[in-house]
Order: sequence, then C-alpha cells, then structure tokens
Amino acid sequence: MAPESPPDDEPECRFPGGSIRTGRLLLRPLSPADAPELARQANDRALAAMTSSVPHPYGLEDAEAFIASVRAEDAFVRAVACGRTDRFFGVCSLSDCREDRSTELGYWIGREHWGRGYATEAAQAMIDEAFSRNTGIAAVTASCRVINGASRRVIEKCGFQMRRLGFVTSRVDGRVSAECYDLDRRAWEALKRWGKAS
Repeated sequence: MAPESPPDDEPECRFPGGSIRTGRLLLRPLSPADAPELARQANDRALAAMTSSVPHPYGLEDAEAFIASVRAEDAFVRAVACGRTDRFFGVCSLSDCREDRSTELGYWIGREHWGRGYATEAAQAMIDEAFSRNTGIAAVTASCRVINGASRRVIEKCGFQMRRLGFVTSRVDGRVSAECYDLDRRAWEALKRWGKAS
C-alpha cells in the first residue's frame, strides 16, 4: 500500500530555493566559488567566538566542506552578498522546521562590514521568508551570547522577545551563557501591519 498523503490543508513547513533581494543585499545559495572569501571572512576569532558553529582557525578546506554540506543537505543557508556586485561577506540561515513548528535564525557578517545594518537587513528578509512562504512556521527563534551586544540589537530590531537565559556551545569558547529569543507569527504579522501604517 502507498503511504497516506498528508491532508491538503496541512500547513507547509519547508523553504523554497532561490535568492532573496533586499534594498542593499542579495541573499543567494552558496557557491563553491564563495569558498576563498568565506574562509577569509570567517577566519576571525572575534567573529567565531560569537557563533556556535564557526571554528577558529578557519581555512579554505573548512569553507569548502561547509559549502558542500549545505548543498548536499539542501539546507536553507544563504550567502549574504552585495546586491550590486554579488561580493560575499556573510551567511544567514534558517534551520529545518522542528516538531513545534519553529525554525532558528542564524547569521554572521564579516568584520569589515560591521556597523552598517547588514545583519538586521538580512535577518529581517529571512524572517519574512520564513513566515510569508511557510504557512507551517509558527515561530522563529534566535539566540546570542550574553556578551554580544551587537547581535542583541539585531535581534531586538527584528521584533524578537527574550524568553530565557540559557547556554550554547561555542566551538571557540565551549559552553557559554546565552539569551534565547523568539518571534511568533502573530507578533510578526502585527509588526508588518505597523510598518505599513507608519
């Protein structure tokens, strides 16, 4: 017997392929050609220490392996690139949908591009993608190290609310204190309405 199909009205909980354009950025699938610049940008201890997944040092082989794994798994990971030149300078991602219908937002921007609002612009575009293209996503979550004020500001600008203090594991510093945030669909819809009204 063939497996039973899910009902037609069951919410969809997956991410389509393709690129996302914002005012200044192109969020596109990673390419093997990004590996040298990915390695250069990610090989920064200060950056790696604020993430859970970036090791330090970070070389070309790490970049090539990361890009290959993302492409093999068809993960929703996007290169953050300049909208005009397509020059790579960061990564933004949404995790696979969990059982509670949430997805986790992750991002990093290379140091030479800090302080220009790129992380917020990329994060907002990914959040919009999560909610507008996926009827099954109930919430987007995010976390940052307690000492990472810049990431906290990005998360707060996107409308997230802090839910708890916890721990994450950094590949550079081990187990570290973190703030855990979430943004549910209802709050996102209200923020989008308020944005249109203003």
